[in-house]
Amino acid sequence: MNSKILKFDITKNIKKISKVIALLFLIYILIDLLLILFKVDTVKIFKSIPLIFNFIKNNFQNISSQNFVLMMLFFTSASIFIFPIPFDLAFIGFIHETNFPIKVILFSFIGQLIGQHINYILGRFFGEKLENKINKKSKAWIENKFNKYEKYAIFIFNLFPLPFPLLNFISGLTKFNYVKWLVLVMIAMFLRLSIYAMFF
Repeated sequence: MNSKILKFDITKNIKKISKVIALLFLIYILIDLLLILFKVDTVKIFKSIPLIFNFIKNNFQNISSQNFVLMMLFFTSASIFIFPIPFDLAFIGFIHETNFPIKVILFSFIGQLIGQHINYILGRFFGEKLENKINKKSKAWIENKFNKYEKYAIFIFNLFPLPFPLLNFISGLTKFNYVKWLVLVMIAMFLRLSIYAMFF
């Protein structure tokens, strides 16, 4: 079998995905502006969904009754991109059910940071495996686009409740500079958790 057949051109697909992500981001910003404009009580809405709220509340009570290290482990596992766990909602639930919000922020931050390292490392690992499967044209296009925009995407995705675990996996996949990645993730993640703690 011709080895060229095994190569695949993903440029067009990535362009489509980028447009979808941009559209979702704009929708998210619009919804946030509407919530602020009409002074919607997001905590009240969150509590009105008993299935999610009670699940998070019960898990918080079980976790915090033992120690905050378990909370850190929860956020570590929840931050790995292959596990679709709504950790942002969990964080808000934990904040509202504790007398130690600083500890929740600290252990959540550490747990999520560990989880994002796992995503990044998995991306580096699979990047080596996929590198030979992508044709030169697609590879050049990906590297050009990510080198140009990825630092902004990393910061924005980790600042807002967007699928940042997947983006951090892609950062590893594209071999984005580790130190730059770490600084962007830490700043954005700390700001996101602080905003949740203060306003939600």
